[in-house]
Amino acid sequence: MPIPADGAALDAARADLSAGEQARAGRFLNAEERARFTIARAALRRLLGEALEMAPGRVRLASTPAGKPILPDCPELHFSVSHAGGFALIGLTRAGALGVDLERERTDFDEMGIARARFAPDEVAALATLPLAERRRTFYALWTTKEALAKASGVGIGAHNPHVAPALWPALMAADAAPGPALAVGASRVVRLPAPTGYAAALALGAPKGVGDR
Repeated sequence: MPIPADGAALDAARADLSAGEQARAGRFLNAEERARFTIARAALRRLLGEALEMAPGRVRLASTPAGKPILPDCPELHFSVSHAGGFALIGLTRAGALGVDLERERTDFDEMGIARARFAPDEVAALATLPLAERRRTFYALWTTKEALAKASGVGIGAHNPHVAPALWPALMAADAAPGPALAVGASRVVRLPAPTGYAAALALGAPKGVGDR
């Protein structure tokens, strides 16, 4: 969803937030970041309210010890949110743990440096063989895929960096105009989503409860 920038939309969104969320929004020093958080969180509350048949302001949100947002009164309804630039991505499902990620593609940083610090050796080696434009596009497809998988697992990519084998990359990269095929990565499934020009997005669905547990 595009994030509207007008004041009326921001005022309406703020009214749906809890006092804690309004305080959190106020801690953003950048007005643009503050507006993005406010409108994306209000949109989430409205979608959850529709699913739960209650007013957005009455939806009770909490977090796991790892920081993953949850619905303590309806744990079977899973959700995930990501926002970047002027857009937000929100996912809801009752099928299992969910993670979504949306990233704005940048050209002003060294993607190989980040890959060497965060990716597996075979991922780094395969990425390094690609021409620059394809390498950057593939990097963002991998990054959003890894982030979505990490969110579905309940932690961030810093704590859980899923391996996406280079053999899966051709299928992963086939989703420019429509959602790609669901790919199995460990016990989870991941789909790369179509996104606005200059952005990349992915969705991951964790294994149903009791599947893949150790």
